[in-house]
Amino acid sequence: MESNAPLIDREFGLSQLSGNATLLTKMITKFKVEFSSVPNEVKSLIQEGNIREAKLKVHTTKGISGNLGLSAVFQCSKKLDQELKAEIVNNDTLDEFSNLMVSTCIAIESFDESGKTDSDNQPDTRDNEEYKSKLIQKLNAHEFVTESELDDWLPHIGAEATTLSTIRDAIDALDYDTALNILKG
Repeated sequence: MESNAPLIDREFGLSQLSGNATLLTKMITKFKVEFSSVPNEVKSLIQEGNIREAKLKVHTTKGISGNLGLSAVFQCSKKLDQELKAEIVNNDTLDEFSNLMVSTCIAIESFDESGKTDSDNQPDTRDNEEYKSKLIQKLNAHEFVTESELDDWLPHIGAEATTLSTIRDAIDALDYDTALNILKG
């Protein structure tokens, strides 16, 4: 599914919240914290055969992302919701849902009330290297990497959304060697 929907439709989000930019920033930040792990949860639920719970998570994501102007996640959630209601499991849609969530969470991190993002400025690659180094160090030592650490570090390592998703999937599967190869490659 190719979509031209923006990751964050600031104007729509503001219209939903009576123009309160501070509230929009607070709400989309809360969305990132509470929903960034939903794609992995949905995949796990589907693997367990719990389509009903997977549908509920996707449906909730669809509603909240739609109300906040997180358009790309909303559009994909809507499609995935329809597929799950029909009891169709489409791995391409699941992967797109995961990738869009990662991209949206990265965009949320750089979102501010004025509508400008940090990506308008040149990123400090030293910060990227620091996060990447921390992650590589833990993986080399075969130390467990928490969801919180992944949520904090992955958006800063300077990789594309699909690469970040692949790294997260490898780490979630405790396949640290694959994650290391991607990070070092």
